[in-house]
Amino acid sequence: MAAHGTGRDTSKPTRAEVDSVTNASHVPSTDSFTPTPFARVRFLFAAVVMLAVTVFLVILAWKTANPVVISAVQVEVADDVIIGQVMDAGENRIRVTRVFKGAIQEGREIRVFNLPDTALIADQEYILALSPVRRDFQVTVLNNRGVAPPEVLIYPVTSESIDHVKRLVRNPSPLNVQ
Repeated sequence: MAAHGTGRDTSKPTRAEVDSVTNASHVPSTDSFTPTPFARVRFLFAAVVMLAVTVFLVILAWKTANPVVISAVQVEVADDVIIGQVMDAGENRIRVTRVFKGAIQEGREIRVFNLPDTALIADQEYILALSPVRRDFQVTVLNNRGVAPPEVLIYPVTSESIDHVKRLVRNPSPLNVQ
């Protein structure tokens, strides 16, 4: 569309108008950008907060991963619940270091038949729920009605697992165990 009397199309800018917009001194170039001190402080603050949250989540995951869960039913049906130190994993000899339930004396060395060989480390302590077998013992296993071989459950000694066993021995569950 031409302007009246000029003969030129006014919908398109002239070359001088285009040059004035692209060479304008008021438009900042990307080469000369410098952040303000406030922008730097905000960035550092955000980085520190992000780092703190990440460290917190890592610690939380580390502390709560794989908690020891002790079977209340196993502790209830067991005749003896002890902390035992592995003397010889190959011969399944255990020295009783603490008794929670039962008549075994502390310091006594006993033999436990069904300990899993791969799970035991010599001189380590474990929480064991035991049932007598003649003059020796076996880890108490729960009846799973023959669906699969019963799992032998032993537990690492931690302050949380000791507290849990104490509560279970003091307050047996109301379950009707057969």
